[in-house]
Amino acid sequence: MLEKFLYAVFGALIAALGFLVRRRIEQRPMFEQIDKQQKLLDLKKNLEASGTTLDDLKVLEDTILGKASSAKTLATAYEEQAVQIYASDQSEHMTQADMNRHAAASFHRAEERLVALVEDLREELSAGRRDAFEKSHQAWLQYREASAEFQSSQYHGGSIQPLIHASALESVTISRIVELEPLLRELRTI
Repeated sequence: MLEKFLYAVFGALIAALGFLVRRRIEQRPMFEQIDKQQKLLDLKKNLEASGTTLDDLKVLEDTILGKASSAKTLATAYEEQAVQIYASDQSEHMTQADMNRHAAASFHRAEERLVALVEDLREELSAGRRDAFEKSHQAWLQYREASAEFQSSQYHGGSIQPLIHASALESVTISRIVELEPLLRELRTI
């Protein structure tokens, strides 16, 4: 008889423990939902405090994704160019002068792309924004040259200096393209 009583008590304890575990599991989604709603409320308050709308966030997201897409497209294009250059020059050894010419040609291709992009951008900008853009673009051009001069100055007088200079110009130019392409897309959708 005592044995049956102990089994009954043990069974009741197991059932109670199971009930508590089940309740805990059932409440977890509720707590997660409350936490999610609290985060959304905090986000809403921050957006209102900063004067930002959901449309502004969407534009920011599109801009960020656009820059990533532009960077990926440029990387793919330059990888293809590198493969072509490697394939065409694989059978022959390149001199430093050949490498310098390749680097200069690669920079000029990037520069042509940037010039076309800047022209398209100028057409889309209002007069006031165009003036501000011109000022910033001229400053950027000076920065690009100064940066390339600095990077190549380590090799001053060496035969590799033109290659380093052209590669630095190309790198900064590609970064500018990646920066401006999403802006142009955004202006064209407005």
